[in-house]
Amino acid sequence: MSARWVAVCRAGAAGRGLLLYPAVRRRRPADLVLLLAPTSSGYRPLHLGRPRLDKELHRPSSKVEESVESLRSQLKDSSEPPPGPPPPREPPSQERVPSVIVQEPIAEKRLAVEPKEPPRRTLWIRFVDEVKHYYHGFKLLFININISRRLIWRVLNGESLSRRENRQLVRTVGDLFRVLPFSVFIIIPFMELLLPVFIKLFPNMLPSTFQTANAEDAKMKQVLKVKLETAKFLQKTLDSMALKGKGHYSDSAREFADFFKEIRTSGEQASNEQILKFSKLFEDEVTLDSLDRPQLAALCRVLEVPPFGTNNFLRFLIQMKLRGLKADDRIIQRESVDTLTVEELQAACRARGMRAYGVSEQRLRSQLSQWLDLSLNEKVPPSLLLLSRALYLPENLPTSDQLKVTISRLPDAVGTATRAAIGDREGRVDFKTRVDVVKDEERKILEERAEARALAEAAAQERLQAEQAAQERLQAEAAAAAAADTAEPVRDAPSTTLVDRAAPLPDSAPAESELTSKDVSELEGALETLAATRRRPLLEQEELEDIKEEMADYQEDLQDLRDIMHKAGKDMTDLKETRAARGLQYSVNRMIRSLDKMVDKLQAKEKKLQVAQANSFDAKRSDEEVGIQELIQTLQHIQSVPDKTKLNTMAHVLSKMDDNQDGSIRVEDVYDVLELMGQENLKLSSKQMEEIIELLDREKVLDLERRIEKALQKEAEDIAAAAAAEAAAALEKEKQEEQKQ
Repeated sequence: MSARWVAVCRAGAAGRGLLLYPAVRRRRPADLVLLLAPTSSGYRPLHLGRPRLDKELHRPSSKVEESVESLRSQLKDSSEPPPGPPPPREPPSQERVPSVIVQEPIAEKRLAVEPKEPPRRTLWIRFVDEVKHYYHGFKLLFININISRRLIWRVLNGESLSRRENRQLVRTVGDLFRVLPFSVFIIIPFMELLLPVFIKLFPNMLPSTFQTANAEDAKMKQVLKVKLETAKFLQKTLDSMALKGKGHYSDSAREFADFFKEIRTSGEQASNEQILKFSKLFEDEVTLDSLDRPQLAALCRVLEVPPFGTNNFLRFLIQMKLRGLKADDRIIQRESVDTLTVEELQAACRARGMRAYGVSEQRLRSQLSQWLDLSLNEKVPPSLLLLSRALYLPENLPTSDQLKVTISRLPDAVGTATRAAIGDREGRVDFKTRVDVVKDEERKILEERAEARALAEAAAQERLQAEQAAQERLQAEAAAAAAADTAEPVRDAPSTTLVDRAAPLPDSAPAESELTSKDVSELEGALETLAATRRRPLLEQEELEDIKEEMADYQEDLQDLRDIMHKAGKDMTDLKETRAARGLQYSVNRMIRSLDKMVDKLQAKEKKLQVAQANSFDAKRSDEEVGIQELIQTLQHIQSVPDKTKLNTMAHVLSKMDDNQDGSIRVEDVYDVLELMGQENLKLSSKQMEEIIELLDREKVLDLERRIEKALQKEAEDIAAAAAAEAAAALEKEKQEEQKQ
């Protein structure tokens, strides 16, 4: 086996002799990972799922996983001994630095609002609360029906939804299924039954540039595509559905709401422990989605991103920067801060908005170590850390005070969304909070539409002015030419002046073409056309495998929930899957089986033509790969007026996905880019696209290492449990023998 297919995992494999072999080239390279773990009798294989590159690194894939992580954190905190006096600060050469927010001495502790025990509620108060809860539940139901109806109508008419609108549709449908669980068994079968009718009535429901001469194949492709999109949407809805716990109101959410209100209005000093406890509850995506234009521009200046474009465009660039910082944090922590040179320290500090020049090397290492401690060990979101630097606070201000000022400047929508997320983790859904979240999202959607309309009108006005200017210039040139023809010719004496006949040099280098989301989405049509040529459903098969992987992750999350509940000694009725989620899971699995049959039928139908078309493309190339030149030629054939500059830029970007420089790329990598940019109206340069591809590659390696660590940890827990059970059985056997004697 060549060295290209052998990789040694750095994190987790060091000192253990772990060898990591990706699957052979004929199969999905990232779908099957063979892990050879050393045992007493040699090496034994382990299986890991394929890493997801279209999602943020180390981010929970579902609400169930969020609840599991919250329970695991609570169990870990309860098992730790109570904190004593702060330990002495370790020298910078140590890998693990102490927390920058240490416990305050009792004598110097600032006044903090201690959480008060809720007063004992009378029967009348509980009755009134239940009435209010169900009132807001019915209010939420009607709001969700109205929003879902409007967004689904736009989808049926061929309009594309933005990322925020897509997320709003997933949230409203999930709430609808939660309020009316029986609707899952009515709406989904009814929708599957009338799917051909919808395709007939709304032919532009899924517009595509797919071209084929066979009308029957086109119809089957369209049905398969619609079913895939439906299954993908239902799977996302399943991931967004929270668990069900006892009660409707979360004490943790109430404490957070009191803290957020007091720190913004009353101005009371919060303790370092409270600031650290509640700071980690803010999510980067929620924070960015709630920031206004000036705050986004300030973050762009800190991250050295040009603050030009729409708010959505700035959020996308900032989100990509944050994902890159998180990946770099993992790599720096793994390799230690001490291994970095001065230039690397300066680059890392500058990328995180910290002072990088004019300071000593010791200070560079110290402030970078503090960032890693807050970001990785204390779980403080990088968005809060960057916002604290965007406020230009004094450098000598303690980190806790910087976070306090930053939290006080956040919009109210951040607190509302965070409060709803806390309730979802505990399985206590407050319908009033959900109503506020849905209303805030609707307001932001309307603002985005108004901004898009204003930009479209401005662009149309610029085009009109450019056309008028061009028309006036042509008229002036025509008038000048007519005046020159009517004038009397003047005979000049022959001149002996030398004439420079060299071609004039261009004033500047040719401008680089930018790629928009529409250009990237055209890759999907090119892949579909290539699939028709190869008689293979390339993209559909990739999407189906992703849905299966997501459902497998959901099942794993449910098993982790059962394990952590058993370990914590809690009853499964305290936190369980809702009836609507169980019904939705059954429906998605049934749709996956139906899609499998359709894909197999499509492959069997075209299998007879494989020999005839074996020479139409490289037979040695895997079905999961596609040639770059072949893809560019297909794009050129699809476009009515091919733009050569844009095609060259596209070819340059695709070449960055070619790891071994053999002229072919994996369909999986193209699909990840489509998933990342498909729901945003973006315009990115070639350099920005290269940075995104490099980011996805780094996240892929880190996610693979995380899966290896998780598999090894689970294996160690299973071995320990088996050993404990064996020891208990041996002890019981000894007791029985003693009793017999």
